[in-house]
Amino acid sequence: MGGAAGAARLGSRAGLGDPEEDLGEMAARLYWESNGETPVLFAALRSGYASAGGVLCQELFERYASLAMVRVLALHALREPGQARLRSGQERWSAWPEVVKSF
Repeated sequence: MGGAAGAARLGSRAGLGDPEEDLGEMAARLYWESNGETPVLFAALRSGYASAGGVLCQELFERYASLAMVRVLALHALREPGQARLRSGQERWSAWPEVVKSF
């Protein structure tokens, strides 16, 4: 479905969500994919978000980010039967709650 009809249908289904949820998901994925540069990358993203007028509830962001990391780890555990990457990074994953607080 394209054109105006597709846009109208999308518009009727889409809604505003919590920015904390979106940014928490992004932070978790950055953390999974990066080699330690997540705090710098996410600080730049959050700074841009704030300069555009965005406001986040830190507590809600931390909750969504923690849930997102659980989801990322669970999905990768299913895809990776031997779980080598998960096991080798166990200390890193367990540090996630403290890392999120620093964001």
